[in-house]
Amino acid sequence: MTTPYSPGQMKSPEPGPVAHPVAGSPGRRAAARLIDGLVLVPVALIPSAILPATMAGSPSGHLTTAVIALVNAATFLAYFSLMEACLQQTLGKRFLGLKVTTDDGHHIGLVPAVTRNIWVAFGVAAIIPLVGSLLGGLASLAAVVTIAVGISSDHLHRRGWHDRLAGGTLVVGV
Repeated sequence: MTTPYSPGQMKSPEPGPVAHPVAGSPGRRAAARLIDGLVLVPVALIPSAILPATMAGSPSGHLTTAVIALVNAATFLAYFSLMEACLQQTLGKRFLGLKVTTDDGHHIGLVPAVTRNIWVAFGVAAIIPLVGSLLGGLASLAAVVTIAVGISSDHLHRRGWHDRLAGGTLVVGV
């Protein structure tokens, strides 16, 4: 009696639909973002505490506000982008068992990570005198709301506009 394949060989899988990883729920993703925010708040307070003292002789308080906005925008963007590009997870995602991947489960890379997280730097608008903080806050709020609506509307992959913009990244359970 012969077998359809010799010992040591793998039988090729039956054709059929490819299983997709389970997308992270909107609630888990929001909770992970909240945890990341709690991690980043103390970090964001450091420039706010140090810079006013070091820039005391500056001609206006606006320069201090602008520098703080730039430092915090760069810090937030670097945190989310580097953590997702290198480790596939921020601390919040790790705590809640989520990771960011490509469709085939690989690391997303730095450019897609920066692209999907660019909205966290909208606070840099605070460099605009008088209305910048308001504009940056409104832009950030609009980004969060439209991301949440997109994630909730896409029942299969749970992708927001930021995931699509980055080439179709996925946030999946691990």
